[in-house]
Amino acid sequence: LTLRQGINDQYYNNEYKPNTPYNTYVYNNRRYGTDYENRGQTDQDPYNRGRYGDPYNRGGYGTDGRYQDTLAGVPQPGVMARWRPDLQGKQRPESLEQFKRDGYIYVSTSYFNKVQGFKVNLYDNPDPRSGYRPGSTPVDKIMGTVTVFLGVPYAMPPVNEGRFRPPRRHLGAQLIQAVDFGPACPQPVHNIGATKGIRTMDEDCLYLNIYTPSTASGLAQKYPIMFYIHGGEFVKGASNLFPGHVMAAFYEVVVVTINYRLGALGFLSTGDADSPGNYGILDQAMALQWVYDNIEAFNGDRDKITLFGPGAGAASAGLLMVAPRTRQFVNKVIAQ
Repeated sequence: LTLRQGINDQYYNNEYKPNTPYNTYVYNNRRYGTDYENRGQTDQDPYNRGRYGDPYNRGGYGTDGRYQDTLAGVPQPGVMARWRPDLQGKQRPESLEQFKRDGYIYVSTSYFNKVQGFKVNLYDNPDPRSGYRPGSTPVDKIMGTVTVFLGVPYAMPPVNEGRFRPPRRHLGAQLIQAVDFGPACPQPVHNIGATKGIRTMDEDCLYLNIYTPSTASGLAQKYPIMFYIHGGEFVKGASNLFPGHVMAAFYEVVVVTINYRLGALGFLSTGDADSPGNYGILDQAMALQWVYDNIEAFNGDRDKITLFGPGAGAASAGLLMVAPRTRQFVNKVIAQ
């Protein structure tokens, strides 16, 4: 038994308890929820020996929490550990302690017994009507709060027998830790990483993100839903590229962003029943169905779903608006 095998066996064992204060779990043969410090800096993707695991850390996030300021190419985990600078900005005094105390949120849906998300406090208000002018002085006052659920699977992974086939309904689970973005669908990009737009790619990519102003019960009126479909000419793009947490926090809407298959994996057709094509559009339809079935658990009003997006996202919104399978779910469309 080599040291490498011992590390891998320990890491992918569900019973393994790492020497960190973070909760971890194994999904799809990957361990999520802790940094790689205890494993050394030479770990590699078990499916592609010689290549570092995803996502890559390119530095620039400081030394606290999930993204450690380490050498380029050092693998980092696929899930939030503590602070999220990409969502929450610079960490403020005592903000980490507040997050530890009441940061995690749980909801139940028809697919999943529990979905774990987390709260994000925003210190900047982008709305010019707010009169907020931060200047060069850091502001410690919380300007908005939003609850975030990242990387929620809305369909089974489209791999193996699911490749070049319509999406399959997710079988459900007892617990989904929706605390980090799922991988983007495969696409032609030169650079990926924690500080890039596309952080990691995988064929297992059918995930959506939900940003809601509140999950508290007893609201007098549920929030309208903004369903974002990314653009990119149907060959590139990802759900994490749109800052849905900002819109949800300051405009009192539930924002949903989705991944869908791209390029050949999403639209290749042989012109017959073996590969009819348009799987990317079918992914969007299934994501919309999932939202309609489950969004009320996140305080969204399923009768007020607005589709929006630029470019290919606008075209997709128009198709979903008139398609017999999905038109009953759509209340409004904004084609950008």
